[in-house]
Amino acid sequence: MKAIDQINRIPTQLEGCSRTDAGVHAYKQVCHVDIANDRLTDGWKLCKGINHFLHQDKQDIRVWDAIQVPNDWHCRSGITKKIYHYKIVGGAAQIPIFYPDTSFCVSRNRFDVDLMRSAARMLSGEQDYATFKNATRYDWEVPTVRDISINVNEHPPFAERSHLPLQHLQIEVEGKSFFYNMVRNLAGALMAVGCKKLTLDDLRKGLDAKERTKGRFVTAPPGGLYLFDVQYVDPSVMQMMKKYDSTEE
Repeated sequence: MKAIDQINRIPTQLEGCSRTDAGVHAYKQVCHVDIANDRLTDGWKLCKGINHFLHQDKQDIRVWDAIQVPNDWHCRSGITKKIYHYKIVGGAAQIPIFYPDTSFCVSRNRFDVDLMRSAARMLSGEQDYATFKNATRYDWEVPTVRDISINVNEHPPFAERSHLPLQHLQIEVEGKSFFYNMVRNLAGALMAVGCKKLTLDDLRKGLDAKERTKGRFVTAPPGGLYLFDVQYVDPSVMQMMKKYDSTEE
């Protein structure tokens, strides 16, 4: 916000397509902002100016691209799909020095991936996700979770530096809309099943209860969560974002 204020020279309201809270990462966070300076219609020059001030303030965020859109366009409208990744590293206690704030690191050596995949199938599809809604937060959107998958990285980075075998997992959640903290709540439930703190029957009972306090699910820490991709109906926005589809994690 401060960087854009410096460019715009007036207080500026920035809107984001996803409510990523402190500690959460994003590869493709889409935002919109009203620019009062008519000279800043060139997207590349605007990005260059914003990134200059972000670098100057030692911020760990950068703007990849910008395009001009109609005045009534909103970054949370016209979304067809969002994809989140939650990264987990299990293994030795020294792991955090290799993965600082970029994954959820646990001392546990192994998660039961088959159990986690069974739980993921149970949590996918059109159903009532009230159990995974923060009780104190109002959300007007009805969440839709199209698919949840559990992926295993057989050759995680820095694995050779650990004396114990590492297990690098990635939970991928695809949907159109989500409750606040919902993906972290889903990740916490999946990990609880994977380390056998909860059974699949416990998960089903918690889901059917439709109440957060009865689910016994813990919200996963923010450091492992990434907003990986956002897709829109608007072809001009998609054309801009496709330039960055080859970005590797």
